[in-house]
Amino acid sequence: MKCNSIVMVKQVPDTSNISGEVMRPDGTVNRAKLPAIFNPDDKVALELALELRDRFGGKVTAITMGPAKAGELLRECLYMGAAIRRPSRAPS
Repeated sequence: MKCNSIVMVKQVPDTSNISGEVMRPDGTVNRAKLPAIFNPDDKVALELALELRDRFGGKVTAITMGPAKAGELLRECLYMGAAIRRPSRAPS
């Protein structure tokens, strides 16, 4: 039995080394000052979906949304073995 999977992936700020430089006066994090990384939980989900595909056959598709640099995330998904899909931007 084939197992087709869709995995939604997202870039998130790397909060492993937050310093005062990235904090705003109101106590929130300035995401623009932190590097973006593959959400670790999403990466685990993608790895599991790829394992299921290898075991049972089928297709794994990774989907994301976000700014243009989210393309880096899709490239990593492609290298891992997933097909990729980036939804078109909604008109503003």
